[in-house]
Amino acid sequence: MAQYTTKYVPTKSLSIDAGEIDDVIRIWSEEGAILHSVIPKVDEGSTEGYIIVLEITDVE
Repeated sequence: MAQYTTKYVPTKSLSIDAGEIDDVIRIWSEEGAILHSVIPKVDEGSTEGYIIVLEITDVE
């Protein structure tokens, strides 16, 4: 059975957000996690942040 973790990145600006999302994915992938999805958190039509879902894998 797969295990998952979620990380939240609050929004600042598109270019900063992209870099922060990239950093989270890179750091976790170095530990063996696999990106499952990136979901925008939207409130009243504005993006407040992003929820990053990562699948945790065993690294040997």
